[in-house]
Amino acid sequence: MKKLIPIILFSLLSCIAGFAQKSRFKWITVKPTAPKPKKPAPPADSSWLITYEMTILGSGSQKDEDDPGKETIWSIDRKYEGTYELELHTPGIISTNGKEKETLSSIRSGRITDWTWRFRIGKVVRSSITSVLPIHVTIDDKLEIRTHEKGEGSSFENTTTLKKWQVDLNDGYTPNELKLRIIKKPAEYNVWIPLKAIDDVLGEGSVKLTTTISNERSREGYGGLPTSETKHVPEQNIHISTIKIPNVNGLLEKGIIHPFTDMPISEKNGGFESDWPDVEPDEAMIPDIPETKTKVAIHIFYRFSHQPILKK
Repeated sequence: MKKLIPIILFSLLSCIAGFAQKSRFKWITVKPTAPKPKKPAPPADSSWLITYEMTILGSGSQKDEDDPGKETIWSIDRKYEGTYELELHTPGIISTNGKEKETLSSIRSGRITDWTWRFRIGKVVRSSITSVLPIHVTIDDKLEIRTHEKGEGSSFENTTTLKKWQVDLNDGYTPNELKLRIIKKPAEYNVWIPLKAIDDVLGEGSVKLTTTISNERSREGYGGLPTSETKHVPEQNIHISTIKIPNVNGLLEKGIIHPFTDMPISEKNGGFESDWPDVEPDEAMIPDIPETKTKVAIHIFYRFSHQPILKK
């Protein structure tokens, strides 16, 4: 039996070799498959650029019903404007029936995103809550009161008092309450644009108030006073916060442009814009002069896009 074992092993090896030759059997080394490349992450939302301009224009005159010799002439000419780059901020605050509440589902889903302007020093970002927002404000308001006093015989005196409020504040600031809200579904948006410039930190007023009093009178009846003279009251610097910004129902309140209802997003010239021309203030801007409501036109325009906004 021991003699048969080598013979049996030799026979088995021969069979295996013959089978491999006939079947052309080959050893194959399986290489590990390379992992599939990961899909690149979607690009982050780019910043929004927003520009706005609000003008308040009006002029007129009013006779005094109780004093036929008195007339008031007025004009209002103001402009508020700014251009900013907005960055993504905390989303998810929505308004329901006038009450603000936080919606976790909106935060997680990204249905609502808020975009704000942040104050920078170089590459360092300061908190948008504590910072102020640059604004350009120009004001050129005038109020002129003319009186005619008739003396004895042919004597008379005409007095004109002219007041001017003027400023071209190119480096002004307003509390940073600027915000653009984008609502993805439905496609809507809303804005909060602050306009009320704050006073100089040193306490100096930026608006110049000039007062000029002019008199024209007859030679007779005024004790030899000059027939024509002009007096200039010392110039005053008043705080810009004393210049009230009118309210417009549903659009402008407490110095902030904010439509009371969300607006549909409709693209125009590569961006989104809204234009409200010639809307009236809710109340007269000068007390006791009703015309300063009915003859004042407030024009509000703003535009936001992902592309640089060129000035008109």
